[in-house]
Amino acid sequence: MNTLKTIFKSKTMMFALALAIFGVLEMNLKVFAPHLSPEFFGWFSILISVIVAVLRVFTTMPLDKK
Repeated sequence: MNTLKTIFKSKTMMFALALAIFGVLEMNLKVFAPHLSPEFFGWFSILISVIVAVLRVFTTMPLDKK
């Protein structure tokens, strides 16, 4: 239980969880795909990579130290 508490303190892990939930919802509901071009999904992937990299730069300590 303590591990879950430290994971939820991590912005990177929370972003990953939100991204996973978004992916599951999109796979099941197809809310955005019919309205967006495949090129957009490429740019979206690049944006996600940049956000993860920025979050990693701001990570200053391991999860077990939080």
